[in-house]
Amino acid sequence: MSQQIAVFGFGPVGRATTEAALKRGYRVKVAVRSKPTTLSNDATFECCDVLDATAVRNVVVGASQIVVAVGFPYDGGDMAELMAAGNGKPCEGL
Repeated sequence: MSQQIAVFGFGPVGRATTEAALKRGYRVKVAVRSKPTTLSNDATFECCDVLDATAVRNVVVGASQIVVAVGFPYDGGDMAELMAAGNGKPCEGL
């Protein structure tokens, strides 16, 4: 397979996605701020801050698929408020 996947984030979801895509024969470009020590040699590292639009555009060039697996700190408060406001459906509270 010659398709390339750009994966933003390398937490539990980004790692699992990268491993699964590599096993399926995809070329994988992992975009995070610093190179993960556990990144497979079969994947490509791209230094990228997802808040930098130019950096994000540069990463996605040539990618046929994009996976956003960026994590943000979670303290429980905001999600609980959204769930309550949206009747248990988080996006409805926005």
